[in-house]
Amino acid sequence: MKRFFKTLLQFVVLSIALHLLFDIVGWLVFSAPIKNKQIFISFITASWLMYMYRDKFLKHLLRINLN
Repeated sequence: MKRFFKTLLQFVVLSIALHLLFDIVGWLVFSAPIKNKQIFISFITASWLMYMYRDKFLKHLLRINLN
């Protein structure tokens, strides 16, 4: 349970940081907000979650492939 709450806190902080980063980069580089930033943020956070739980994720995938 402790691992879950630690991961949840990191997920929330990562999401907020990515939103701010994409907003700042969008305004500094393009002088406008990035329109599809939600797609990039979703991909990055999903990849991060799969990396954090790679032991459980890979075990589940191997169980599916072996059956």
